[in-house]
Amino acid sequence: MTVVSDNSDFSKSILCSNIRSLRCHYDQLTLESSALKPAIMALTETWLTQDDPNNMYAIEGYDELLSENPKSQRGGGISIYVRSNFFKNYRVIQET
Repeated sequence: MTVVSDNSDFSKSILCSNIRSLRCHYDQLTLESSALKPAIMALTETWLTQDDPNNMYAIEGYDELLSENPKSQRGGGISIYVRSNFFKNYRVIQET
């Protein structure tokens, strides 16, 4: 896993990981997110499928902004989580 931050201020940090199966590493990810408290988590190779429920891999304190899965392909997939209070000074004015 890679953590990028502004000095040691993890409130502005990004965790980026080729997780190689969110199903298999979900517990580890929740522990690391709790300890590191990154502002954003970007995961690649989630290996989720269309059969996985949308909220099955929720992480306390984070909103899942994006979860894309290949339709009929083995592997792939991305998920992006953002700390719930990260956009406290922003609001969504239009959803697509």
